Amino acid sequence: MAPVSLTRLRWARLASLLAVAAIAAGCHLPAGGRDGLPRLREEGELWIYLEPLPPGAERLDVALASAAVVSGEGKAIPLELRLPRISEEAGASQRLLAHGRLPAGRYQGFQVAIGGATLATDEGASRLLVPSEPTLVPAAITVQPGRAAVLSVVLQYGEAVQKGYAFAPAFTAFTPARPVPQLVALCSNAGGASVTAFDRQRSKVGEVLATGAGPRGLVLDTDGARLYVAASLEDAVDVVDLGSGAALPSIALRPGDRPAEMALARDGRTLLVVDEGANALSFLDLGSRSELARVPVGDAPRGLLLDRAGQRAYVLDRGSSAITVVDVAQRAVVGTAATEPEPLQAALSRDGSRLFVVSAGSVYLTVLSVPDLAVVSRVFVGLGARSVLVDTRTDLVYVGGALGGSIAVLDPFSLVRVDALDVAGDVGWLAIADQENTLLALLPERRQIAVIDLASRERRATLDVGDRPYQLVLAGQRR
Repeated sequence: MAPVSLTRLRWARLASLLAVAAIAAGCHLPAGGRDGLPRLREEGELWIYLEPLPPGAERLDVALASAAVVSGEGKAIPLELRLPRISEEAGASQRLLAHGRLPAGRYQGFQVAIGGATLATDEGASRLLVPSEPTLVPAAITVQPGRAAVLSVVLQYGEAVQKGYAFAPAFTAFTPARPVPQLVALCSNAGGASVTAFDRQRSKVGEVLATGAGPRGLVLDTDGARLYVAASLEDAVDVVDLGSGAALPSIALRPGDRPAEMALARDGRTLLVVDEGANALSFLDLGSRSELARVPVGDAPRGLLLDRAGQRAYVLDRGSSAITVVDVAQRAVVGTAATEPEPLQAALSRDGSRLFVVSAGSVYLTVLSVPDLAVVSRVFVGLGARSVLVDTRTDLVYVGGALGGSIAVLDPFSLVRVDALDVAGDVGWLAIADQENTLLALLPERRQIAVIDLASRERRATLDVGDRPYQLVLAGQRR
């Protein structure tokens, strides 16, 4: 028996080391992390998106060397190049070409430098001649102080490939339509002080909203007219009018609160905010913009789940490995329960009788009964699970994370894995667009969102977002 015990001990130590490594790698914004771009003030920001490639352009493979925006005086201001290659792999969806912060003002266009290009032919890849100097793409660009501008560009394939032996960066540029509030989907970029807004039906980015530093939790009000953003590095909640895209006055929190995730109460007037820095859940009155109450919870709280009746709030206390249950009407703690190490996210079954919890330091999905929060099952999902969602139409349970680049789909009754959706990346957040019946998976390390058709199980689109994307919220979200 001694050799068996030693083997088990070694495996236990290995599992422990892997767990520590996963925790150190972090999930979304690291707990207590204070790094991130500051709020835009006198400067503005520009995001350039390349539209899907036209037919025939899939034969191209173009290496981009640099990108810059050009002022009216002809001065080139470098941008961060985010798309190093234009190819078949990169061309099926809209892609972020480049972005950067700029002095406010008007610009005559942007320029790109080409490192090389090839064209696939029947005889193989043919190398194309490319310009030796950056090429200007004319565009009327206005960068406003404190705001972000979005420019869409289209590759004109017929003009770009000249007589089959040369490539010229022939692009046309236009300002995309802003997503209407009823169709908008939003992603907070914790490392970039911004929120990416895209049309959930067309799967195209149309706007980027500048926010306070460290944006994390997002909440849409009941009619989708306003967006609330937890500016974690500024101890504030930003308010955005989605109709105009204009920032409204922020709601100041207490110094050191570090707001994380949020939820809107059923009355539509009370905002629940997890204050990670204060180990509390605060209740804000949106009318008076003041704090109504504050409830103490466990250490380093981050996750928040409001039940569908709006009666109970479940706060995931990552630091103390517990869940705190808060009565929303009474604004009081009514229960606590221990969890696996470092709980991250939770989801309720369709009938509200079971609570599913994923944790950073565990290989198990924990299933708790509601309301007593007794453990009824522990389901092996592998180390690195970071997100969980229940489809309220089917009751299927979706678990994402560092699970081999896929989302596990579990049967709601047996909790046996019945499918796996390939997303080629770790999944930090999941949401379902109800009308489109699509699953949106946030891939933080890739800075992308994968859009998956739930009927065909095929990926419909991939969207590029900003740095350290944290959370998704949709108008028309299945709940």
